[in-house]
Amino acid sequence: MATITNSTRTPGSLLASQRFDAAIEDALAERPARYPNGAAFIGGDLPNLGTILAEEAREGRAVVLVYPEGEEWVIEPHKPTSASRAT
Repeated sequence: MATITNSTRTPGSLLASQRFDAAIEDALAERPARYPNGAAFIGGDLPNLGTILAEEAREGRAVVLVYPEGEEWVIEPHKPTSASRAT
């Protein structure tokens, strides 16, 4: 299941909470998922946004970034392919 990251209650984080709730409702109703499984829902207007995004990237977690005006960005981690080694 997804997680929600809120260190401060901002307009964007409140909308992120609503999107998180909608994702749970979709899962309970067995509707198709709108967001990646395990995504963190984050307000795009949080003062420590860079730190939060860096932590989510280190964890390899998808992020749903929600801005105060309602725009959202779904950011999924890139899984690097194995590099071939020269012999």
